[in-house]
Amino acid sequence: MRCPARRRWKNEADGFAVALLEEALQLREAGIQKPIVLLEGVFQAAEYALVDQHRLWPVVHQQAQLEALLAHDWQSPVNVWLKNGRRHAPRRLFPAGLRRRLQRAEAKPEGGRNRQK
Repeated sequence: MRCPARRRWKNEADGFAVALLEEALQLREAGIQKPIVLLEGVFQAAEYALVDQHRLWPVVHQQAQLEALLAHDWQSPVNVWLKNGRRHAPRRLFPAGLRRRLQRAEAKPEGGRNRQK
């Protein structure tokens, strides 16, 4: 696979941002190890397994993405971007208890993993 970013930006860029999961995976396959922000987030809950495996940084745009993110059994800590959406959404996107739920997820044992012993 030919990846122009690998040669030109591998050592110069602090990170990358792509729209689709497939694009992020192509960068990882090309040897890019810097952070990759997944601007569209994921569209199916099962895709969080790839986000976890490849250490991607997803953006959460909607409630379903948030619920899937919180339900995933993370193997390593994840960086997440939450889209505010005020400019584009006429009503609140996330529930009032979001901050508490995220704090509980971060406080879980084993570095924030969603594991039960």
